[in-house]
Amino acid sequence: MVNDIDLTEVLSPTGPYYNDGALWEPIGVGAERFESQLEGNGFAIRGLAINRPTENSLGLFFAIGNDGAIQNLKIFTDDVVGIVGQDYMGVLSGWVDMSYMDIYIKNVEVSGKVTGRNYVGGVFGLINMGRNIEHLSAHVNVTGVDFVGGLIGYSGIPLSRCFTTGSVQGENYVGGLVGRNRLDEEFWMEDGRIIDSYSTCSVSGNLGVGGLVGLNEGAVVRSYASGAVSGMTEVGGLFGSGMDTHVSDSFWNTETTGVSVSLGGIGISSGQMRDQATFTGWDFENVWTSLSGENRSFPYFKMVTTDPIPGKIGVPSITTLPNASLVYGQAIGSSVMTGALVEHEGLEVEGSFVLSPTELKPLAGTETVDFVFEPLLPELYLPISGQMDVAVSQAPLTATADNQSRTYGAANPALSISYSGFVNGEDATAITAPEAATLAEATSPVGDYAITLSGGAADNYDLTLENGTLSVSQAPLTATADNQSRTYGAANPALSISYSGFVNGEDATAITAPEAATLAEATSPVGDYAISLSGGAADNYDLTLENGTLSVSQAPLTVTALDQTRTVGDENPVFELDYSGFVNGDDPRALTQLPMASTVADINSIPGEYSIEVGGGDDTNYYFIYQSGTLYVTISVGSPEALEERTVSAYPNPFISEIAFSGFGHSEPKQAALYDLSGRKLRAFMVSDGTSVDLSDLSAGVYLIKVDNQLFKMVKE
Repeated sequence: MVNDIDLTEVLSPTGPYYNDGALWEPIGVGAERFESQLEGNGFAIRGLAINRPTENSLGLFFAIGNDGAIQNLKIFTDDVVGIVGQDYMGVLSGWVDMSYMDIYIKNVEVSGKVTGRNYVGGVFGLINMGRNIEHLSAHVNVTGVDFVGGLIGYSGIPLSRCFTTGSVQGENYVGGLVGRNRLDEEFWMEDGRIIDSYSTCSVSGNLGVGGLVGLNEGAVVRSYASGAVSGMTEVGGLFGSGMDTHVSDSFWNTETTGVSVSLGGIGISSGQMRDQATFTGWDFENVWTSLSGENRSFPYFKMVTTDPIPGKIGVPSITTLPNASLVYGQAIGSSVMTGALVEHEGLEVEGSFVLSPTELKPLAGTETVDFVFEPLLPELYLPISGQMDVAVSQAPLTATADNQSRTYGAANPALSISYSGFVNGEDATAITAPEAATLAEATSPVGDYAITLSGGAADNYDLTLENGTLSVSQAPLTATADNQSRTYGAANPALSISYSGFVNGEDATAITAPEAATLAEATSPVGDYAISLSGGAADNYDLTLENGTLSVSQAPLTVTALDQTRTVGDENPVFELDYSGFVNGDDPRALTQLPMASTVADINSIPGEYSIEVGGGDDTNYYFIYQSGTLYVTISVGSPEALEERTVSAYPNPFISEIAFSGFGHSEPKQAALYDLSGRKLRAFMVSDGTSVDLSDLSAGVYLIKVDNQLFKMVKE
């Protein structure tokens, strides 16, 4: 080749090799093998594209046969299609024909993407023969099912100084460099050996997934893998499955692969990967090299003069420091940073700024702190340290006047303030507190009044003042109808109202007073009658109306027994009663029970005065006052009826000092009594035949002596 070759135009829909969208037809397709020599002279073939999803053995060449030789060549697929086929897929060739003859492949570099099914690789799909295969590299995205590798899908030949970058995806036996590495007796001769090679490809699959080789049965010497590896079964940082009996001086990066185990090899860190001392026995004079110092890297080949250099550490530079801010009360580690720009060789470097001391909580204002920029890819970039300013804004603090309430006329309660937003365990002592005030006074009418906040200052807080409300509610006022009383028949007294609860020196003139009324009338019977209140209004008072009671009590009714007179031996006369106190036109007929007059005197009572007692009256509307009368029982002196039938005698008559008795016979002594003419009993004594009684102390006059039922009139001289 004397120039680059660009296939883009000839493979376009109007180009001669479009082939109805199947695009490039591999050289030698069918029975032809490439058995000649191709000297690339470092030139490139660009825009290679194959779209033959049902065909096998696809690549620039169909197959390479006897004495085929290719060197110093670069091949780039297009960015859209790449190479799409079924089995035996590779950018250079789908496979190498079985032969005893040598083939010669050296210094070939491919870039692009390859998609197939089985035996899929970046350079070759399958190769089992050749002794001079070295200095191959592939920067590819390879996708397949079984035996999928970044360089070769299935290899049984010695490989030397080969490497791959990019990604490899498959199902079974998937490797960053080779899907399967072995001596395949089915294809005769050479054994699979991998010497001085590496892969940084990310590798994913199901069974037999390895950073370098998916299924290894050959020798591996002085090689490593550093790409991410993921799978389900038989997954390893260097090999997924196979044998490890011929592995020496080979490694995988446990940090970047994400795998801590492997069938063979030694797991090491990124730091160890960048240390040449780790790779004992490796030829860093002729084959390998690595960057040292700040830009140290993983090992790579001396023949590689351009990026990507594996594991290369760069020293980024800060083009723009971030705008760092936080709110008072937050720690430095909580700073919000925006607008930073960190670059390395023209490329933006992702990462984060870590500020210290992390737990420092600075005051509002500007704080100068230390920082470390930690790259997102520490395997590629070094951290950077320095100092920067952090803007610390005031923390929001809200002071709210607490809502209060009181009744009309009461003094204002103590006004208080609640805060929301204090940090660092602070309280109102950390600020100059605002003052709360209200225009409401004790005499202010019912309503809502603003509690306003004013003043206040806080260096570290952005103070917001929010008013509260003082609610003045109606004062309780009770209007009570005064209890009243009267007697039955009397007119109702004037109804009055008492109040409890007036404030501010007010009285009933401050309200619309309620009215008092009762259903009781003068003729209403005895009992309790409600004095009810109605109406009334008061803006500043919560008016409660309480009824009173009008008690109608019994009227006094005086019943007097009229005095009566009769003589001894007469029946008592009919007693007459006099009434005083009837009201409402009532008379004795209105009474429930008429009173009765009685006396203890009867027909046998001796002369004298006997009380006429009154009682037994009953009525709902009257209570009775009884006045006794007097029954006078008199005798007519000289009355023959009083002295007849005497069997006992008293003598002498008249007498001067004493009298004697006779006529008792043999009877027991009898009770005798002495009376004056008014019926007043003067003395009593026992008498019998011959008994004498001394009456010398009596004044001269007429006296009566009663012995049993016999009455004697005696005259004392």
